[in-house]
Amino acid sequence: REGDTLIITRLDSLARSVVHLAQLAKRFENEKIDLLVLDQNIDTRTSTGRLMFNMLASIAEFENDLRTERQAEGIAKARENGVKFGRPAKLTEAKKKDIYSKRLAGSTIGQLAKEFSLGEATIYRALNAIKQSDTPPEMKTTKVILWLQVENNSQFVRGKGKSSRDIERYCLSDYNAKKIDKEGWEYELTFQYTDDKDLEEQICDLCEEMAREAESHNGFIECHFTEVGSDRSW
Repeated sequence: REGDTLIITRLDSLARSVVHLAQLAKRFENEKIDLLVLDQNIDTRTSTGRLMFNMLASIAEFENDLRTERQAEGIAKARENGVKFGRPAKLTEAKKKDIYSKRLAGSTIGQLAKEFSLGEATIYRALNAIKQSDTPPEMKTTKVILWLQVENNSQFVRGKGKSSRDIERYCLSDYNAKKIDKEGWEYELTFQYTDDKDLEEQICDLCEEMAREAESHNGFIECHFTEVGSDRSW
């Protein structure tokens, strides 16, 4: 409560990370709570103690921001070199059908492997799965409205804007995404699928991909999918 003094032996028993330390410093300041650290001679009841604690919190925030920026730069550089992040995308029925169609149109196995970022063995398995089925799967198309909110993990980190741009570029582009309102949080997506299970799997995969993008910039997402023209939602 306001006016209380928290007494601890060492700072590392208070905060579990540099980000946590910066958050606590802000909270203590807002709620007018004093801190006394015995082993490190920090007492925020004094002007010198407050200065020392705030300096430590500022350094912690700076170190975290620097680490986040370096991580983002590393990810961007890796992407330029063709590195894929996260677990391999699931080979959906829609993608198998696309591979089969392009093979019939004359694409070589090597070309298909490069285009879909898959191994040649996986391409062969996809083709065999289509050939062995009684009939090639019939493709359906539907439009889905995605409501997407991207946030930072805390007020001491940045990256929400970068997360949103990368999600649009790397995740939503496969679904012909159109932003409904420039300043809003809704997108119209187009899904091609064979059955309800395939559609649900594609939506789940997309959620996981967007969440990984946000996590790579110290953020998180909230999202909701609603099919246009029906009451189905995910």
